[in-house]
This record gives sequence, C-alpha cells and structure tokens, in this order.
Amino acid sequence: MGFEITSEELASLYRYWWYVAHLLGLEGRFVEGISSNAEAARVDALLQAVTGTASPESFELAMATIRAVAGALRATAYVPERLGRQALYALARRFQRPMRAAGC
Repeated sequence: MGFEITSEELASLYRYWWYVAHLLGLEGRFVEGISSNAEAARVDALLQAVTGTASPESFELAMATIRAVAGALRATAYVPERLGRQALYALARRFQRPMRAAGC
C-alpha cells in the first residue's frame, strides 16, 4: 500500500497474528515463530495445498464481510457505502492472489 514497516514492527504484527490464531483454536506449532513474510508464505502454501478451491459458501462469507465493513465505514467515517465496497474490493485484489479475489 506504499508504506514501509520495520522488521521489528513486522515481527510484532506476526506475534499479534499468532495470538489471533491461538484465540481461534489453531495449534501454535503451525504459526509459532513466524516473523517474516517469507515464513508466512511457506505456511500459506502448505495451507493452500490441503484446502483446495474456495467454496460458494466462502465467497458468500467474503461478500457479507465486505458489505458489513462498508456499512461500518458509512456509519463511522461517512464513506458512501458503494465507494466503501469498491475500496474494499480493490484491497482484496491487492492483498490476495488474483484467483482468490476473482469475485471482487
């Protein structure tokens, strides 16, 4: 998105995501010690190898999430809902591989 973060900030972000994974019930051994994008990419590749393609239900969940966040942007930041959805679609395409964000 055009800004840089330090290696310390990145490591802090991955510690945060380790905690989120813990709260979600994911075994710590899967994400423990990840402190760089390269390490996270290896774990993501393993996950993608066993999860297969997205289901219609996952697409519906993603769209519902985008609608909910766009609604929150409208309510809190006065961003028109349509503009908020378009911005969120653009972010999804930016952050995800093109095939994952194909519906956006």
